[in-house]
Amino acid sequence: MSSPPVAVTAGPLPPSSRYRHPGDVIRLISAGLLLAGALIASAIAFRWLLGPAASVPGGLGVAGQVITGLVQVACLAAAAVVIVATLRRRRFRLLAGLAAGAVAAAGLAYGIFALLGGERPAVLMTNQARGAWLASAAFPAPALFASAAAVVVAAAPWLSRPWRRAAWLTLLLAAAARLLAGAVLPMEVILALAAGVTVGAAVLVTFGVPDRRIGPAGIVAALRDAGLPVQSVRPAEAESKGSKKFAAVLADGRRLFVKALGSDQRDADLLYRGPPPRCSRRSSDRPSSLSWPNGPGYPHPPSTGSSGRGTPRCSSWNGSTAARWTGGRLARSATTCSRGCGRRWASCTGPESPTARCGPPT
Repeated sequence: MSSPPVAVTAGPLPPSSRYRHPGDVIRLISAGLLLAGALIASAIAFRWLLGPAASVPGGLGVAGQVITGLVQVACLAAAAVVIVATLRRRRFRLLAGLAAGAVAAAGLAYGIFALLGGERPAVLMTNQARGAWLASAAFPAPALFASAAAVVVAAAPWLSRPWRRAAWLTLLLAAAARLLAGAVLPMEVILALAAGVTVGAAVLVTFGVPDRRIGPAGIVAALRDAGLPVQSVRPAEAESKGSKKFAAVLADGRRLFVKALGSDQRDADLLYRGPPPRCSRRSSDRPSSLSWPNGPGYPHPPSTGSSGRGTPRCSSWNGSTAARWTGGRLARSATTCSRGCGRRWASCTGPESPTARCGPPT
């Protein structure tokens, strides 16, 4: 006999470890515009930028061969470091994305140079025909620089700031060395780097970046540091555009609705609404803006300074909104707005909505 069916309640699926950052869309658009501008300039002035009349820097003789050999060794070493580091940390998805970006960037660069076509300067061809340590001086080709730029951009979210700087410095030094050796043209380097950055940003937009946005533990720490006796914080089931929502319970039983705004929301505002006011830099693991309730019993939001008349110089609580929880539902929103950076408190629109945003200063 078969056993009776058992009802099982399915819990929520775990959140994805990646998400699409609006800043990557901005980088993709900017790099695409740079690439388009370089293409237009190359097509208009091909003879002087890529053609026979193009200026070929360098020509260092034996020193140029040594420089080319060092760049060749550095390229192979960098590729080995990327492969070993990703495999050692079992980042197979990341390695696949980097490989796809490198191949796509190289293909795009080859396609661009094939589309432009034409004859190259005789001095450049002579320099590339010379021998070097591992291959001819034509290696690494500009398409390889496009691949390297795509890998650096696509791997940047997984690297610390010193490693990102080291990667870009190495890439730029290699490009400068190739220019000094007279093995590439300046416009070839510009086109290759622009193509690589565009493809790298496209990889980030397509596959996403690590989700390091603040969670309940970070909200608890931030509110306690600000003077609110928080007992618990959980994700709030409320609709709100852009920000992450949380429901906080204070020690005395009061319930608060909290919105945390980070760099992704600032980039989204820049992408869709224009540049926001510039404020002080904050650590990536802390919220740049939190909701804050008004009324008795609540401390005032902290700021980074004051002008002596109660107006913050650069508030770290920009565009914040808050609402108290009453019987499990959002009650009337209590909104605190600041545009910071020497501006006075701004007016707020939609005070009845948990998604109210700051308006222009009044």
